[in-house]
Parts: sequence; C-alpha cells; structure tokens
Amino acid sequence: MLQRVSDKLREAELKLELRFPKKLFDFIRKLESPEVIFGEEEWTFPIVTDDPDNPSENFIISKSIWFINQWNMNALVFAVGRYGDYLLALQDKNGRMLKQIFVLITESSEIKVFNTSLDKLIEYGPFDYMEWSDYYLKLEDGEVIRGEEMSD
Repeated sequence: MLQRVSDKLREAELKLELRFPKKLFDFIRKLESPEVIFGEEEWTFPIVTDDPDNPSENFIISKSIWFINQWNMNALVFAVGRYGDYLLALQDKNGRMLKQIFVLITESSEIKVFNTSLDKLIEYGPFDYMEWSDYYLKLEDGEVIRGEEMSD
C-alpha cells in the first residue's frame, strides 16, 4: 500500500507542479486507512483508496485543480471532512509550500489555519477554527480577500 500511495502522491506533484512538504508526504504515504482522527475530528484521505490502475482517479489532483480554478492560487487539497470541508497545503508568494495545515470551510468559502504544523496537529489536534471569526483567506464574489490572521 505504501508504494501505491507514494505513486499517487508523486503523480499529483508532477501533474500540479507542486511539492508536498516532506513531513506531510511521508505522513500520507504511511496511512494504512483513509480515516484519520485529529483531536475529535475525523478526516478522510481518499488518495489511500484511489484505484492505482486508474490514472484519472486521484483525489488530490481533481480537488486541487478545482481549488486552483476557484481560488486562482496554488494548493494541494489532500483530505475531506465529514461536512465537506477540505484540508490543504498552500503555497506562499515565493512558491514555497507553507508549513501550516489549512482548512477550507466550503460553506463560508473561508480558509483558516487548522494548525501551525503537522507535528502539532498530530499531537494536539486542530485549532478551534470554527469558533474564530478571523480567516486566513476568503473568497467573495470571485475575489480572494486576505484575512486578519494572514501573516506570511
């Protein structure tokens, strides 16, 4: 399974011309199940069950292309939550992937910091992002608005 998931991750990196942060790549490729609990929240990593023999079945590619078209910015979308929200890695203005893990709240078209790093997310779970009124980015009328908590 490790090789199959690694191949799908590399396929996504090549197609999207983006690279996962190494720790995130390694975390995803080692998953034995698509379901992961962060704190009390369950997230699904569909790449784990994508058909290895079907190149058109790659959750990261399809959802990242959807995101790039909607938000006009580079990101790797890698997990989906129970309510249709997505976890993603964003690229900074210099083309480097940020170390923070972000959540796209589809209902409000807001991106918030899920946690400042993968290590902290695994150890402590996500921030209480649903209670925060601040956002990192927001999509309004097709325009991306930078939020209060944006500092890169």
